[in-house]
Amino acid sequence: MTKRLSLILGLSAALSVGALACGEEEETSDIECTSDADCAGNTDGKTTCDTANNVCIAPVATGCTSDADCAGNTDGKTTCNTATGACVVPANGGCATNEDCASGLCENSVCATTKLANCTDPQIENATASTESMVQVTFDAATNTWSEAAACPWLCNFGYEKNADETACEELPKCKSNEDCNSKLCDTDNGYCMFQKTDLCEPYSETELAELNATAQDETTQVSWHYIESANGNANWVAERGCALTGCVEGYDYQEVTNTCEAEVTVCSTNADCADNGTKTWCEVPDGQNEGVCIAPECQTSAQCTDETKPYCDPYTFKCTATCLTDEQCVDIHGEGMICNWDTTTENSYTCIAAECEAGECSADLQSECVNGRWSECKSGMQCLESGSEGHRGSCQIMTSDLCDPACTNDQFCRDNGETSAEERYTCEWVDSQQTAPKLRISQVYFGGYGHLNTATYTNGFVEIYNYGSDTINLGASNLAMVRGTRNGGFQIWVDFQNACSTKTCEVAAKSYFRIKIDTNNVDSATPLTNNDLEISDKPSIDGSLAIITDRTKDLTGISCHEIKSLSVDLIGMSSVFCAEDRPAVGIPGDVASGEEGNRGTHSYQRNSSLDDTGDNYTDFEVKPVAPGKPLN
Repeated sequence: MTKRLSLILGLSAALSVGALACGEEEETSDIECTSDADCAGNTDGKTTCDTANNVCIAPVATGCTSDADCAGNTDGKTTCNTATGACVVPANGGCATNEDCASGLCENSVCATTKLANCTDPQIENATASTESMVQVTFDAATNTWSEAAACPWLCNFGYEKNADETACEELPKCKSNEDCNSKLCDTDNGYCMFQKTDLCEPYSETELAELNATAQDETTQVSWHYIESANGNANWVAERGCALTGCVEGYDYQEVTNTCEAEVTVCSTNADCADNGTKTWCEVPDGQNEGVCIAPECQTSAQCTDETKPYCDPYTFKCTATCLTDEQCVDIHGEGMICNWDTTTENSYTCIAAECEAGECSADLQSECVNGRWSECKSGMQCLESGSEGHRGSCQIMTSDLCDPACTNDQFCRDNGETSAEERYTCEWVDSQQTAPKLRISQVYFGGYGHLNTATYTNGFVEIYNYGSDTINLGASNLAMVRGTRNGGFQIWVDFQNACSTKTCEVAAKSYFRIKIDTNNVDSATPLTNNDLEISDKPSIDGSLAIITDRTKDLTGISCHEIKSLSVDLIGMSSVFCAEDRPAVGIPGDVASGEEGNRGTHSYQRNSSLDDTGDNYTDFEVKPVAPGKPLN
């Protein structure tokens, strides 16, 4: 047998020599072999015998210049890493060690093509970068290289702001005296120009008083003033209202609700009673009464406001104002597709903007979320979540489940919770948070005027929570907290339930209310607020946000509205606040600072009678006479 094999090999070699004599090139890949010794003389690196096919191939670990050199491998290493000259497992193929992969990264027996890496410090002057942030990078099989890590997120230091293209921090305008500011008002303690102040009301002229049928006014009233710069270059200080009238000409009576002198007072119950009353076509009925008087509204739609500095009609006072309050006002003036939102180009007012998208909506490629009517691109390694509950749906989330350990299920996504520890940073959360979140909703918010009103219904304000589930919820044993937000988006923990309930039981029975008393101390109210479950001295903002969140330990420094939503069980945004579920609840009329009590002391924000949550504060909450859901006694 040995002699016959030698004869065959000798004949094969002779034929090979004959082939070369005819001018043909040697094809070493066709050399037959039974062991590595038969391939030892090859000059192209194919020095290993593939005994299954009896052909010479490149060694499994080294010696390749192209994928063709690794084609005969039976262990899956069929791709040539030209940088190292080694046969490796192709991208996303099976592997045992990092060396088996072209990417150099074997995870869960699969060659990974994405991984987390430290972000790149942008080294921006006058800024602080979050250099501990991790970003996702991708392996490019064509070039055998990993992509560059994205820049670290950064914030400008105090006294600086990002420039228009967000590439640098520029120093804010400073001042030493009023003459340094366009507004002619300098905060010399901090060295910055001011654009809002509280000052005496702007008196009516003698001509204006005569036109108002008035004889006197109170010029000592303190009101809010705003410095307004219009698009045409004009700028001036504008008071929120004129001075209160204190006297009327003979034959006219002063109406406190409207601050007007009225010639004839027509008693009414509805607008229909005022139909034949000239210009006084609106029936103003004081709270708690059945009858009122006919008045002439300044406007009923924004289309009736012709002054370009006050183009919006306030739906409560029926007066033209400088800023919009509702989307409907914008539609009145500009037509469909316009929404009332914070002007991201000037950041100085709520104005009408053209909506590019709607809250809770993702872009077609899932790479952008809708923030305040504008598309905002997701960070590297994240994508927009198409389905799920309020706070998750339509927001950018980490969707690669292998960032979490153990891996998330199909009904979960992997969330970056900002912790520095890798073991605690990434956690699985349900796409529909209501599968695991406590079944709580904010049902009522009553401020009572912050202690300044003499018409308040109760001596204190309160916030009520409703348990719409079928099980009792122990707040003190939970990780829940209530967060309060300012009008422009700053957030902080208001009630940490574990701490607040450390000496008492804070349980909310199924289909029951839990009341948190706010120490607003409405001094002239005769009705005390009794039978409270918890008492808190700090107060939420009357035109801010309130949210129940699932992580009482969360650092809220610089946190965004969408991040608050992703943590929230429920959220209410009030009046002209920046952060709300879709649209904020319509504000309660009245301005304590200017002495206009309105309904501040008698009304509250109340969830609709069915206690539903549609994800839109504007439709879910109404301003109604305060009525605690939890009995007082």
